[in-house]
Amino acid sequence: MSQPPYDPNQPPPQPPQGQTPGAPQPWQQPQPGYPPPQPGYPPPPQPYQPQPGYAAGYTPPASPPTNGKAVLALVLAIIGLVTCTGIVLGPVALVMAGGARREISGSGGSQSGDGVVSAARVVGWIDLILGVLAILLLIFFVLIIGLAARHSSTY
Repeated sequence: MSQPPYDPNQPPPQPPQGQTPGAPQPWQQPQPGYPPPQPGYPPPPQPYQPQPGYAAGYTPPASPPTNGKAVLALVLAIIGLVTCTGIVLGPVALVMAGGARREISGSGGSQSGDGVVSAARVVGWIDLILGVLAILLLIFFVLIIGLAARHSSTY
């Protein structure tokens, strides 16, 4: 069954008998028992305007600068972890973190960075432990290969 082609000069189809054009269809009628839709939200309140002569809001005091040695110790520890040179850079980071901790304690609050020092120490110890484990594992494999080569027989 084919449909006739669309003719733009033809008037639109008429609604079924008993319905007026533009009237809501039965499926568009509100369902009984449901409340009508709520109106939109009210407009947002106007922003707070400060009183003349006063600052707009609270400005926290400036924090002291972070100790440079603490930052360098953390950077070295992370580089040692990423590049697998922790056996060398781990102890360097630990020593620098200790010096940074002493400088921060002796600064009387003019320097910050205790959290950075703690992170550098943790990563530095991880570097050192992983480096020692890597060396022990290397020694173990060299010994195993040496023993296997010594006891192997050739036919």
